[in-house]
Amino acid sequence: STYAYTVAKGDITYPIALLTADEVAYAGGVYYLYNPNSYSNSSYYLNTGEDYFTMSPYNFVASTAGVFYVRSNGILYSYGVVAALAAVPAVSLKPEDTVKRGTGAYNDPFVINTD
Repeated sequence: STYAYTVAKGDITYPIALLTADEVAYAGGVYYLYNPNSYSNSSYYLNTGEDYFTMSPYNFVASTAGVFYVRSNGILYSYGVVAALAAVPAVSLKPEDTVKRGTGAYNDPFVINTD
């Protein structure tokens, strides 16, 4: 099936979203509440070395929404959506979709065969 979402410049054929905190935790990210600088987890594939938001809500305080985000050292933390952080898109593939080529590296991304 084809999904279409209207955006400012038209429709997109395939839906994309941000990662969830659950997906980060499943991949190896650990939430650390009290002192985020005392623990780091840099050995999982969703640690990009940059801070980025997930789409998972954390709280809402004083007119500010809080979400989970991944810190540059790889830990999962929470922060108000008042900062300008990166966003990592995620796509869902069908089981029959396969990798046509690529390693998934920044300079050699996966090319998906959807035929």
